Amino acid sequence: MLNYLFSFEGRSGRLSYFFFFIFWAILFVALFVGITFMGFIIPGMAYVAYLGLAIAALLSSFAITVRRLHDMDLTGWVLPFIIIISLASGSYEYWESYLPSETWEDPVSLSCFIGVAFVQIFYWMLLLWPGSESLNRFE
Repeated sequence: MLNYLFSFEGRSGRLSYFFFFIFWAILFVALFVGITFMGFIIPGMAYVAYLGLAIAALLSSFAITVRRLHDMDLTGWVLPFIIIISLASGSYEYWESYLPSETWEDPVSLSCFIGVAFVQIFYWMLLLWPGSESLNRFE
């Protein structure tokens, strides 16, 4: 199971992509309760456990997304570009909230909105777009 969670090779269909995130959501809720209780017993240990869980979730979500891209006959190198667009759009929106005035006439603000919308459409595409039915270059 661990090989599957952290493997960047092969393909993953829509259903396995969906259930992967359901699995992590259930696991996070269960472990959040357990880790929080553990934090009361051993102070400071909860932060280390949260950090380890977050790193494991991040790496395995990258792996499943790359495998999902492979199923659609796309290279996994698409993912870093999506992450860069997401981080750039989100960081500008965060820092813009500290500016005295917010206007939609600002072209940078509008481009950040378009960047966030693009990233959301990309993730919906991963969830809904069917993979290639025949063998592809990632088999």
